[in-house]
Amino acid sequence: MRVWDTIASQKKPVRVYEAPFIADVRLVAEAAQKRGGVALYIAKDDRHALMAQAAARFFAPLLDVIYLPAWDCLPYDRVSPSPAIAAMRCAALARLAGRTPKAGPMLMVTTASSLVQRVPPRSHMGGAAFVARVGEQVSRTASAPISTSMAIPARRPCGSRASIRSAAGSWTSSRPACRSL
Repeated sequence: MRVWDTIASQKKPVRVYEAPFIADVRLVAEAAQKRGGVALYIAKDDRHALMAQAAARFFAPLLDVIYLPAWDCLPYDRVSPSPAIAAMRCAALARLAGRTPKAGPMLMVTTASSLVQRVPPRSHMGGAAFVARVGEQVSRTASAPISTSMAIPARRPCGSRASIRSAAGSWTSSRPACRSL
């Protein structure tokens, strides 16, 4: 019996520590693939997390591997997080929130600093996400719940009034005339 078979057969959470770097990733990835459900790998920094993500995809190609990066700024910092990091965090949290009980095994790779950062509620992340790819059309029925939850106004004819109410307040705008571009 291999080590990851022993880990996969455990009913309680298992901690793997003091193993060489890529060896521990292989153990966790193989055990997660055999065990099913969601497993968590905590790396010491972003560089090691990205290497762990690549190694997990190599050792367990059927495993769904998600990387949850930490914010690239400090709390109460004057600099906002980069849009790329924010998008990666939202994509990872939406995939995790939209997971069904019948879904295949998943490994979430993150860092210790990312693990202690606050995240939106699962109900918000699961309902506020959809997939849009370059070159494909997005139907209004697919994007309507998202635009409603994010308080994005629907497209209105020229000269009409648009009104939005959100948790941050409300505003009303009126467009007097259309201009052709």
